[in-house]
Amino acid sequence: MLTDKNKVTLFRSIYSVFLGFMSFGYIAIMSKSGVPYTQISLLVTLNFLFQIVSYLIFSIVRIRKGLIISSFLNLTVILILLSERNFLSFFIISLILGLAEALFSSIVIIQKDFKKKDYSVLMSLTFVANILGLGLYYFSFYIGLEYVIILLAGISSVNLFVSLSLKYEEEDLQFEEFLQFMKINGKFLITLQNWGLRGRKASQAGMDSPLIDLKTSFPNQ
Repeated sequence: MLTDKNKVTLFRSIYSVFLGFMSFGYIAIMSKSGVPYTQISLLVTLNFLFQIVSYLIFSIVRIRKGLIISSFLNLTVILILLSERNFLSFFIISLILGLAEALFSSIVIIQKDFKKKDYSVLMSLTFVANILGLGLYYFSFYIGLEYVIILLAGISSVNLFVSLSLKYEEEDLQFEEFLQFMKINGKFLITLQNWGLRGRKASQAGMDSPLIDLKTSFPNQ
């Protein structure tokens, strides 16, 4: 019988196989599907940006439910890759991955009761699983990409069932706490926007200054 810690370790290890594959295989699949490198860069950037946005709704989703949703989204990504591989599907996958990774990050809260030995075992297994995920793409040269994706779909399906067995008790977020949370994040986003505007103005000023110097140094005759 698996303990709660063993279930968390198993869940995160299996999840790491998916993360390892997507960290390289996803980009390789986009390139192999004929997506230009400029669009690949945009899709990867979109994934990071949507992940940041997803963190803003992180507090209103219960942790256990978020992990289940994250596992389901991973399986959805694999099924999309199995059925269609074009720019639109990759665009949808980038959004799904951003949300899934944000929800998955809550696993660290469940690990709060882990001791040093538990973390040692956990990190060793997740590291090995990550390498296994990275190596999965290379098997496609021998057995075909479709079979590798089917194998990954099976692994993700197992992890979905594992996520259903996770247990964690948490307090419900009060409405006042949620308002305070949104207020803090709103101020943070406004601050980032102001910094971006200042940086843009500074760069424009830096670009204009040489022109001003040239005009003053070489006046019209």
